[in-house]
Amino acid sequence: MEIVVSIAAEIANCAVAPIRQQFGYLFKYSSNIKDFEQQVARLKYESDVLQSRVTDAQTNLERIFEHVSKWLDDANRLSEDAATFLNEDINANTHCMKGLCPNLWSRHQLSRKATKKLSEVEKLMETCKTFDVISEYVRPPPIEFAPDETRLPFGSREGILAKIVDNLKDDRVSVIGIYGLAGVGKTTFVKQIRERLQSIRLFDHITIFTVSQTPDILKIQDRIAEVIGAKTFDEKTTEGKASRLHEILNQMLKHGKKILVIVDDIWETLNLRENIGIPVGCKFMLTSRQEGVCQQMGSQHNYMLRGLTDGESWSLFENIVGHNAVKHPQRHQIAVKIVKACGGLPLALKVIASLLKKNDNLYCWEAAVAKLKWNNLEQNLTESLTLSYEFLEKESATQELLLLCSLFPEDYEIHIVDLLTWGLALGLFRDIASLEASSVRVYALVEYLKSSSLLLDGEIKCSVKMHDVVREFTLKVTREQHKSFVGTGEELISWNERDIANYISLDGVNMNVFNDKLEYQNLQLLFLQGTLSCNLSSSMLGTMFGMMKMLTVLSFSGVTLDPLPPSFEHLKLIKTLELVSCRLGDISVVGELRSLRILKLFRSTINELPIVFEKLDNMLFLDLTSCHDLTVIPPTVIQRMTQLEGLHMYGSYKASLEHLRFCSQLVSLQVHIPDIKLWPNGVVFSKLRWFKISIGRPFEYDDWEILYDNCYKCFQKAILLKDLTRSSLEHGLDGLLKIAEEIIIENVNGFQNYLHHNLDRDSANNLKYLAINDLKEIQYIVDTTKMDLCEVFPFLKLLKINRLDNFYEICHGKPCKGSFGELEILQVGGLPKLLNIWENPIEYALLPMLRCLKVSNCDGLKNVFSLFKTGDLSQLIEMRVYNCEAIKEIIDNEEVTRPMDIVLPVLESLDLDNLLNLKTFMSSRRLLPTITDVGTHIQGAFLDGKVAFPNLKYMRLQRLDSVGQIWTNSFRVGLTLPRLEKLLIKGLPNLMQLWSIDSPESNPLSSLTELRIDECPINEVVVAEEEDTAGLIEFPRLEDLRLENLQNLKSFYAGKGNCALFNEKVRLPALKTLELKSLDNIKDLWCPKLPVESLTFDHLEKLYVRGLPKLEYLFDKKVRLPALKLLTLKSLDNIKDLWCTKLPVESLTFHRLEHLKVSRLPKIEYIFDKKVSFPALEYLYVGEMEELREIWQIPQPVGSFPALRLIFVMKCHNLLNIGPLDLFLQLPSLEYLRVNRCNNLEEIVGDPVGELEHANVAMPAIEGIRLQDNPVVKSFCHYKIDFEWPCLRRVELIGCPKMETFTYGNLTTPMLQELRLSSVLSRDQRTMWNGDLNSTVRELHSNTNNKDDHDVGNAKNDDCANDESDGSNNCESNDITEE
Repeated sequence: MEIVVSIAAEIANCAVAPIRQQFGYLFKYSSNIKDFEQQVARLKYESDVLQSRVTDAQTNLERIFEHVSKWLDDANRLSEDAATFLNEDINANTHCMKGLCPNLWSRHQLSRKATKKLSEVEKLMETCKTFDVISEYVRPPPIEFAPDETRLPFGSREGILAKIVDNLKDDRVSVIGIYGLAGVGKTTFVKQIRERLQSIRLFDHITIFTVSQTPDILKIQDRIAEVIGAKTFDEKTTEGKASRLHEILNQMLKHGKKILVIVDDIWETLNLRENIGIPVGCKFMLTSRQEGVCQQMGSQHNYMLRGLTDGESWSLFENIVGHNAVKHPQRHQIAVKIVKACGGLPLALKVIASLLKKNDNLYCWEAAVAKLKWNNLEQNLTESLTLSYEFLEKESATQELLLLCSLFPEDYEIHIVDLLTWGLALGLFRDIASLEASSVRVYALVEYLKSSSLLLDGEIKCSVKMHDVVREFTLKVTREQHKSFVGTGEELISWNERDIANYISLDGVNMNVFNDKLEYQNLQLLFLQGTLSCNLSSSMLGTMFGMMKMLTVLSFSGVTLDPLPPSFEHLKLIKTLELVSCRLGDISVVGELRSLRILKLFRSTINELPIVFEKLDNMLFLDLTSCHDLTVIPPTVIQRMTQLEGLHMYGSYKASLEHLRFCSQLVSLQVHIPDIKLWPNGVVFSKLRWFKISIGRPFEYDDWEILYDNCYKCFQKAILLKDLTRSSLEHGLDGLLKIAEEIIIENVNGFQNYLHHNLDRDSANNLKYLAINDLKEIQYIVDTTKMDLCEVFPFLKLLKINRLDNFYEICHGKPCKGSFGELEILQVGGLPKLLNIWENPIEYALLPMLRCLKVSNCDGLKNVFSLFKTGDLSQLIEMRVYNCEAIKEIIDNEEVTRPMDIVLPVLESLDLDNLLNLKTFMSSRRLLPTITDVGTHIQGAFLDGKVAFPNLKYMRLQRLDSVGQIWTNSFRVGLTLPRLEKLLIKGLPNLMQLWSIDSPESNPLSSLTELRIDECPINEVVVAEEEDTAGLIEFPRLEDLRLENLQNLKSFYAGKGNCALFNEKVRLPALKTLELKSLDNIKDLWCPKLPVESLTFDHLEKLYVRGLPKLEYLFDKKVRLPALKLLTLKSLDNIKDLWCTKLPVESLTFHRLEHLKVSRLPKIEYIFDKKVSFPALEYLYVGEMEELREIWQIPQPVGSFPALRLIFVMKCHNLLNIGPLDLFLQLPSLEYLRVNRCNNLEEIVGDPVGELEHANVAMPAIEGIRLQDNPVVKSFCHYKIDFEWPCLRRVELIGCPKMETFTYGNLTTPMLQELRLSSVLSRDQRTMWNGDLNSTVRELHSNTNNKDDHDVGNAKNDDCANDESDGSNNCESNDITEE
């Protein structure tokens, strides 16, 4: 009866609950609506806060995570829906009978709808709480400079270069040294090596930094971090950064990344591993003037870089001065003597040749040769620099500007704007006082110095560097002429000429410098670089600045000044004050510096500009860039700066800019304005010459490379407009559009028909970079049918067009010659009505300067180019086309008359993806085959010989459903793609073979270094036209081979009669990585009929085998893998014996195997056989092995696993323990042990198999143990014996309710202070400690038995959520978790 009643009650509940819920919607109408309104308001607030963070991140040119952007889109959409719901639906539907009675049905529906929407809002709010990090740093792309006319190929150095590359390919070589005289070209040479290595992709990351005489370790660490993609370090000390950098690089190495570190200009031995944090595994290339320094740093091969040969020296000299300059007999004789005296030193040759190029007077040449001495190369180098310096024009300040450059630290990126601000303050530009004129002058002087080979281009835009030899020379001159000092604080203290010094440049801070009472009465410039941890307090600086009566330039970088010292007010002559990247407090004292003309607070922490700044009425340039905390600028401050010519506040102040109304003299302005309403209405900047202005959103990294400048490029003309109307530009912005060189327009309504019509002719002619997005009315960029015939956009270099729903063509009508003549980059996307990219003009070449073309999401496009002819796209380097549904061919051409009539001579990269109807690269109805083509031409091949790609290196073909054959035959492939290095094929459902050959000896793809084939129905990769007589085929350079998801694949080549993937006819001598995944028909990797050791993979380092259900054996004694380092085996259902130990082999040793990952091998009962040893194995992962009874067969030979550091076992439910006690005694290097989710595991360490020699067990290296979700484990070791773990510092015990004690013997763990119970609870909940580990575990077990629901159990699921990916941070488990 009770059962019946309970069933009836349950039925009643099931019936009543839905009814109660429906009435609840009606009765709780008001509260539901109110709750919804409140939550929507909260959502709006959170959205605004997050949007502000996003804007700040974008200002810093960081990339926003996709899930954050999606959240903002969802939040905005939901907010808009909520506004409509609350304002329209509720007001319209809540009453009936003319408003006299409530409409119950409508209220019920609205209440229900509000409840549903409330759930969506709450879900979004919860997600928002997880956004601790919303963006990531994106390493800027390397800057490409114009080719250096002085960088000629030198044959005498090619041999050394080739040897060094070979050394770097050798795994046994880790350090290489290059030494030679100053000026011999070591830095240039290693950069050439870097370019060569990048071209062959030998390393994943190559970083180069200069050490110099006084190494800046922090700067070096930051430089390496930038190259590898790490943004910044939280650690501020060199030791902290070294530890962090070591951790990051080590993880990269463990994941197979190859890293080369080039260390330039080493003066004395430096421990790169301890001081900087570069781990073992990275390779080094060192340069020094001394061979001994290289040897002391462990260089295994040292190469002396000698001077150029006489012929090479003459070629370099003649190339600079010009061939005509040395035709004159007397001048030719002098030139021969000069070249001889320079002794083959490239720097000396460049410097003196650059001088003589500008001074072709014969007497100048004679003076030069008279200065040079014979057989004294070092002196001649100095003399050549002296000559070049003396010939610089003193009146033009060229000499002084060069000397200023020497005040910066060695290898420093000297920003030209710093030379401008320093030079203005020091009066270098004579009678020029304006910012505009001075800017023009300093750029002209810098270009002159670069052309004289005295300055070099910097790594970032608008910066320069000095060669170390040039810097040494100019420092000497600066010391003589200005009594300057450049060095550290410690060196300054002992310098006895401080009282007469003009310039002081300090790299690092010594407090005694500022406590010194010596008067710096002649000091004009003080430059100091420190760290934020260095707090230069007022008491520390004291009255120091009161002693510097003549100081005109004061520059502090990266220090804390909180507050500024009162003695600042004594700097009566100060003209330039720079507080860059400083932590600042009260800066009111700056307002008393009435002579101040330039103030830079770039990237410093400051909340407001003090009102006293209104006294600075002589200000010429104010830089507030990236002062993110700046929120207050009193209106009168800018208003009183009536002489202000430069105002840079990009990435800082976001309030109203009405104060700009008073800046009538502005020539340079940088500002971001979130809303057009903040722009001062009607303001016209008639004198504005340079600007960087964004309205609606800030510039981002992806806009274009030219704008990625770290905010230092102040001489640009860039404007970004978003979410405006055309009419709003009439308030002063339209004038800027006319002179802008870089324009981005997004979602601006009112632009009619074609863009050129909306810009006047002068504006279009000025443009260099143009991007237009989301303009609904625009149909064309140019419509030549409605305008006079003239050049349009003649200097445009980059054009981006995205998301224009009504856009048909770039140029409608016939373009005039010269139009788009300089265009280098063209990107179009999201143009559903686009008919063609370009209608090719017959009279002249198509887009002669185009280097990069990207086309995407243009569903109406049937081809990319039509009416193509020889000579078109002659400079095209990169082409990418994807997501264009209707495209049938890339080029549609009816005029080609013979094969390979069309050549894309410099194309290096071709990327085609998701083009479902693409059949061929170029179609032509009039193709006439030659005699040799008769009978071999196959219709329908994607590449059929009509187009040649002599320099193509990278080709990716993905999701091309209509391509059934890639190329016709070997002759075509070899001739049209002679340099192809990287070939990626994926998702070609009709592809039956990659290519067929009839002459294996002339492999058409012998240049391949990487080949990937995925998701294709091919039976063989290479098909021999006559399989019975198929010969050997070799891929001499192939290093990376990946075959994935090829269900029909039976053989790589000539596989008739067997199902082996590789046979003796395939040669892969350079292979380093082999990845095989989801190959359903492969039964053997190696042909069973192979002769002994007929297959050798001497360089194979990484082998991944996953999802081969028919594979029975993996290894064979006939196949040698001597270099194997990483082995991953997963989902191999048919393998019973991993190592083929049943073969007649006494023993098998994997000498270099370091990483082993084994998972989902259901027929494997044990991992390690007695016959197999692994002397180098460090990391072992075993997971999801259903039949695994034991990991090691016992006994194991002594010394089989001497290097094993980490063991991770997971989901092996038949294991009773990990291994016996005597096995663990053979693991002297074991540091970390992790065991998760093994349901039947009773203990970690089993009883010993044999007799133990000692009563205690020492595990000297063990540092961490993590046991998680092992439901029946009772102890770490049941056998009663004492353990000594001197290094154990972390034990985690999660979800092991049966654990009674850790061990049954005594434990010695001097470094262990706590037992961790969870990684997600608060610290007081997740740890416990009762004096020692055993006592703590017993107490935990007792507490668990006394509670029905213990905290450990509560934490179980949370800890398990990321069990396979996170691991213990200190246990380095990320290296071996499942992928």
